Amino acid sequence: MQFESVLHSMETHTVYYWIVIAVIGFVITQTILVGIRFLFRKEDEPRSYFFFSLLLIAFGLTQLHFMLRILGLFEFFPRVRFLPIYYTLALPVLFFYYIKTALFPNYQLRWTDAKHFILALGQILYFLITFACFHSGILPSNSSEINPFLGSLETGAYLTQFFAYLFFSLRYIRVKKKSSKNIQKKRQTIYLEILVQIFTFLFIIHTLFIFSDFYSYRMAFINMQTTKLYVGAGILTFTSLLFCLSVYGIQLLIWGKKRIYLN
Repeated sequence: MQFESVLHSMETHTVYYWIVIAVIGFVITQTILVGIRFLFRKEDEPRSYFFFSLLLIAFGLTQLHFMLRILGLFEFFPRVRFLPIYYTLALPVLFFYYIKTALFPNYQLRWTDAKHFILALGQILYFLITFACFHSGILPSNSSEINPFLGSLETGAYLTQFFAYLFFSLRYIRVKKKSSKNIQKKRQTIYLEILVQIFTFLFIIHTLFIFSDFYSYRMAFINMQTTKLYVGAGILTFTSLLFCLSVYGIQLLIWGKKRIYLN
């Protein structure tokens, strides 16, 4: 009966809806495949590749969570909402450590770096526990108002962290540019700077959609999530972040022999 309801709901969507779904699905697949490729890439600077791989895979799986939501599967299968594929709090940290280890390959990770991953690990554990215990009645709080791993607080932490880590990424890049005497190294640093600048621009657009949704719902008492065009445009802003990173990754794979990473 549930599957019949799902199929019936899908029949009500227009061709434009399915075009958006197809675009999202393509970008998710591309991002995860590129991420897996970097996971097994050992030449040059493997630590940078490792963080970049985790970043791409986490982005792809998080977008899959959003796609399942707009497909309406959360309404018919509530447990699916808590599949452990939602990593918003890991994305900013992984992005920052990719940039940092790409700029400074000799940087040694210390135990003090663990503090950056506390929220990300907490979110992963929350989804694992909630998904495993969904039918037991013993669940962590699911209130979007007080839950730090899913809801308003989580969204605030996600945006705040990302802007902070983007800022620190640009600072590290500028320090490296000033200290580099070699022209080739400066060019390589500029390449990373362009990535961060493009990503920041796309992330600002993504943030504006999140704030507009919050304002319309909380202040104007208008639920924009019922407007298909708005929801589609909003999720495509997140898709653009995946596309930006995956295309960058493809460029690294194609131009790998030119050595993007610094010595």
